[in-house]
Amino acid sequence: MTKIKTLLCVLFMLPAAMLAAQERDIVVECDWGTISATIDEPTEGSDTAVLIVAGSGPTDRNGNSAAGLKTYCYKMLGEALAEGGYAVMRYDKRAIGLSPIPAEDVPNLVFEDYIDDARTCVEYLRKEGFAKVIVAGHSEGGLIALALAADEECVLDGVVLLCAPGYNMAEILNFQLSQQLVPAYMGL
Repeated sequence: MTKIKTLLCVLFMLPAAMLAAQERDIVVECDWGTISATIDEPTEGSDTAVLIVAGSGPTDRNGNSAAGLKTYCYKMLGEALAEGGYAVMRYDKRAIGLSPIPAEDVPNLVFEDYIDDARTCVEYLRKEGFAKVIVAGHSEGGLIALALAADEECVLDGVVLLCAPGYNMAEILNFQLSQQLVPAYMGL
């Protein structure tokens, strides 16, 4: 009987433990428009924030792609880190999700634009009072994180690389596109 009571107590406490974090949507103003983001934060607060920078392609702040992939990987990572005591900011990169730009500006986007936007997010977190800011970049986001770490004007307390490229981006794109385009032109 004691084991059953203990099990029931644990089951009733689980939902309460999972509510140890809260989520809030924010908008970060910048010179080109607004960056839409979400902050997952422990209810007891935190002095450390983690900025999640998404990978390439039309991937939103939750880790879902307009190309049809629904993983929610960034959302789940943010929630887990918040439950572990860290505040987490995840954002829609420029021209993705709820961070729109005019369609005619999309062809003019360059890698440095994404670095500037991540820097703006780091500055936002500093202004929010976070003493420590860590950038966690996934895939292309890892390159953005490394670029921020090399920027003397952007003070970071850590960088986490999540499956960041180990090759030059030109080589990676050449390989990825050749795998997609060659069969199309070979009549396969």
